[in-house]
Amino acid sequence: MIKVSALKFAYSREFELAVESLEIEEGEKVAIVGPSGSGKTTLLNLLAGILTPQSGVIQIGKTEVSGLSDAQRRLFRLQNLGLVFQEFELVEYLTTLDNILLPFRLHNAMRLDPSVKQRAIELTQRLEVSDKLHRLPARLSQGERQRVAICRALINTPKYLFTDEPTGNLDPINKMRVLDLLMDVVKSDRHTLVTVTHDHDLLKQFDRVIDFESFFRTTPPNPEIESAST
Repeated sequence: MIKVSALKFAYSREFELAVESLEIEEGEKVAIVGPSGSGKTTLLNLLAGILTPQSGVIQIGKTEVSGLSDAQRRLFRLQNLGLVFQEFELVEYLTTLDNILLPFRLHNAMRLDPSVKQRAIELTQRLEVSDKLHRLPARLSQGERQRVAICRALINTPKYLFTDEPTGNLDPINKMRVLDLLMDVVKSDRHTLVTVTHDHDLLKQFDRVIDFESFFRTTPPNPEIESAST
């Protein structure tokens, strides 16, 4: 379960996010909708421990993420979370395969064995980028980069998936292929899925939809930081 209580986070005086209480059950599929710049990405980054709140508690499973050190949060992410970033965050000098396997090269607690490499290949086959294994990101289309980022998020069989516009750059066929894969993973292994999306066509696939503006309290964002708080 994900539990958030009395959380406050601010970028100086320009943007403030307050979450009095939020609970997401194990295995639940939650979509978060709302206007650009309202703080949806900021909330995902707080849940993942990429950002830390000024006050409040974030608990994922039995771990109080908000109370961990930087190093502890990094290891927690690697072992428990799958993250799909809005800008993909692929490493430009790594091939598709190496980008997908990257989480297993970032900490010696993550063991890269033949079964992990086989899972990477199977994921790329499912999302039809298996013929791009040796290409660098610069030689991939936006849709292909997005699918590679999703493969990387799933490579460690995470308990929790946090995805930021996971289908935003995909054509209708690949959009449904990606969504089907995410839903299959969540259903088969009882993973928890939290997705930020502007695509209301996807919402019927989720157990619950949270309207960001009505659920959370924020101050109006500064346009200069809008990209960091979408």
